[in-house]
Amino acid sequence: MTMVEIVNVEGTNRRNLFNCLKNNIDVDFVDDPSSVKASTLILPGVSHFGHYIDFLDAHGWREFLLNTDRKIIGICSGYHALCSGSEESPRHKGIGLLQGQAKLIKADLSCTNGKVPHVGIRHLPKCNSIEQGKGYFVHSYGVLADGIENESQIIKIAQSQYAVSQINKNIIGLQYHPELSGEDGKHLLLELISR
Repeated sequence: MTMVEIVNVEGTNRRNLFNCLKNNIDVDFVDDPSSVKASTLILPGVSHFGHYIDFLDAHGWREFLLNTDRKIIGICSGYHALCSGSEESPRHKGIGLLQGQAKLIKADLSCTNGKVPHVGIRHLPKCNSIEQGKGYFVHSYGVLADGIENESQIIKIAQSQYAVSQINKNIIGLQYHPELSGEDGKHLLLELISR
């Protein structure tokens, strides 16, 4: 059975991820890099960017993430942490393994999906590594698609195009929450882990 470890970032939805995966794979939490045993690590979502980066830096995760060949999956704020930074906390530097910076979504109530926070199930386009499906979103910051050269899924939120996923070799970022996206999301997460 594949082993996956969820980085135990305080204040995130790590328990939802654990519950999503526990019946299909060997999954556990990990507090610091010296304890890592799994071939896949997940950075869970739902957190303030500054708090997230402070946690990663305080526990030695930055250097580990920059130098590992393990598969890393960042979800929501975990995705943002893997990018260069976020407007949510400009003084904090992201890890820089994925392209772009998370920016505040500009609300536009004249269009569909223009409210902020952007919440709900959205249809997702297919890309080379990710099948078409549905994803659950809950976020106010996103990575604009302009300048993103990594493989990605792009959707329109308000009046802008956002990279709601990115894949750069063993590094995967997902803006949506597969663990909250029903069977589609669970299938996607298990597929990403197993490939």
